[in-house]
Amino acid sequence: GPGNTPGDGPGPGAWGWQSCTETLHGFSARRLRSYSFDFNASAKQCGGIYGAGVVPDMSAIARRFGGYALADGTSGATRLIWSQGTLDPWHGWFRGVARPPAASDVHHIVMVGAAHHLDLRAPNAADPPDVVRGRHAEMEIIERWIHEASQAPPSAAASTPPLDAARTATMLVIT
Repeated sequence: GPGNTPGDGPGPGAWGWQSCTETLHGFSARRLRSYSFDFNASAKQCGGIYGAGVVPDMSAIARRFGGYALADGTSGATRLIWSQGTLDPWHGWFRGVARPPAASDVHHIVMVGAAHHLDLRAPNAADPPDVVRGRHAEMEIIERWIHEASQAPPSAAASTPPLDAARTATMLVIT
């Protein structure tokens, strides 16, 4: 990102506003990527774009949504899917996170050979097998959630072949 920030960082767009108000973080600079992080430089950049009253709050997300508690299922939030590819520099961030309780319906899907958000893009013949399986798992989980919420019968998509259990064990950590 610009200057010393991850991703798009502070800027005039929607992500830039989020960076300047709630999603700016320095953790990936030290642990996951090779660059230095300077909060004061980022705050100055945000102030220059949005005015002196806009100062990054690096704890906003954790305070509002529970931080790592979202991933380990202890925040009280339910029905979450955390998907990531092994080509993402931050793909292993949850390795130290406790396994979520089954009742939390929090799922971790790791896709070997995939990059950031590949599973959320339109299918492509070149998609790695884990992305295809990951999309299928996400679809099954979300359809179940919709079915549970609506008490309607699941769609025909639920009749697709189930994930191979042996392969799933290496690709998915679904709790």
